[in-house]
Amino acid sequence: MTQRIVAITVQIISEVAPQQTVLDVSLAKRGEGWRVILYNDEVHGIDEVIVQLQKATGCDVDTAIRITLEVDANGRGVCHRGERDDCGRVVRVLREIRLQCEVDED
Repeated sequence: MTQRIVAITVQIISEVAPQQTVLDVSLAKRGEGWRVILYNDEVHGIDEVIVQLQKATGCDVDTAIRITLEVDANGRGVCHRGERDDCGRVVRVLREIRLQCEVDED
């Protein structure tokens, strides 16, 4: 049921604003000079990424959808900002399902 709702939400967002950049960097959490960059791959479905982003960052479903669509459209995107240790924790959770990501200085 959740996957169906996510798929419908993604479809609606895609139809409403297909030409717009979905994620404004200001939506990612502000922090202490570090960020997590998430890379697109052809292995994971959009629903998997959305759920894992929520688990890793604690963001709401709308933010997770925006980040996922940004990564899908641009090949990469910032999904979290914070202290280095916090970003490391986010990366470990994202990598639980083998998402490609890294911590980078902001």
